Amino acid sequence: MDHHHGQHDDGHLHADHEHGGHLHTGLGHGGHHHEGDHDAAMAEVIELDAALGGSYADEAAEWIAALAAGPVREAVDLGAGTGVGTLALARRFPEARLTAVDVSPAMLERLRSAAEGAGPGSDAGAGAGAGSSSRLRTVEADLDGGWVAAVRPSDPAANAQRGLSAGGPEHAGPAADVGWADLAWASSSLHHVADPGSTLRGVFETLRPGGLLLVLELDGLPRFLEDAGEEPAALEQRCHRAVEAAGWNGHPDWGPVLEAAGFEPAGRRVFEVHAQDSPQVRRFARLYLERLQAGIGGPRPAGHAGHGHATPRPGVAGPEPDPADRAALDALLGHGLGSLDHLPVVGLRTRRTAWAARRPANPS
Repeated sequence: MDHHHGQHDDGHLHADHEHGGHLHTGLGHGGHHHEGDHDAAMAEVIELDAALGGSYADEAAEWIAALAAGPVREAVDLGAGTGVGTLALARRFPEARLTAVDVSPAMLERLRSAAEGAGPGSDAGAGAGAGSSSRLRTVEADLDGGWVAAVRPSDPAANAQRGLSAGGPEHAGPAADVGWADLAWASSSLHHVADPGSTLRGVFETLRPGGLLLVLELDGLPRFLEDAGEEPAALEQRCHRAVEAAGWNGHPDWGPVLEAAGFEPAGRRVFEVHAQDSPQVRRFARLYLERLQAGIGGPRPAGHAGHGHATPRPGVAGPEPDPADRAALDALLGHGLGSLDHLPVVGLRTRRTAWAARRPANPS
């Protein structure tokens, strides 16, 4: 998705803490700004990623449930995008109230629609997201500012049920220093923010003592051409190296950063996704490689709004591709005999790392 600071990201990925000099791939969500047509274009990329490999979200939700010290009644998805994480949480915690935070109203609208029907990324079919809309609250807010107050529950009756009222019925919400969420989820969003330490302090404040934070990050660019033949596979590797050398949206090891923010480490896991050749995989590959092409100096794909998804930030020079690779990538994204349409095999491989951390139950 396209993300700007000041008003931000999500749907989906970065790690430059300032967006300065880094490239973005577009498989995340954040809580920053998304622009018009680019929202729709990016939503298709995100939803294909979820449909093809969204099982990682269900696996991560299952893992975090096993780490929870008690029932999860309140869960917050920070940088929710189209709702892959939100709906995974809805499936795993069928009694939980859900708060989805994103800066893009278009993404939040897609999420609400998904919650009323099928959740992307699940094999459960049309009922995967059904029933979660009544438990869902969406909040349009920027993770770089103002989101903590924006997400704080404000309905007196609901807060009485939560045990959060700071006094009589005239109090709309919990006191400012009272954490209220049992679980926070941040998938491909933390690396978008300008000041992760400040954002994490907000997460710490939002969680109850003993509450859990799950951070998920994509570990590398998606790979589509490993089994497509020697030349396509080598081309993909060279393009990846070019983008990575120019500052692809890498991310830190969040473990020490979380500890510095006051969290206790609760675990770390890796989730790998392999998807076999299919029309969906080929569509995803084309959309993604178009953004990779834009990131190394080629024409921007339709609906591409500027910075996001393997494209340099404004004022940042993209990598210069080898002319032969430039021509080969152009041919791959065409419709001739050398294009994606005619490759024998196009698959999908991705890898994500998850960090789990806990707000200490007994402050020292």
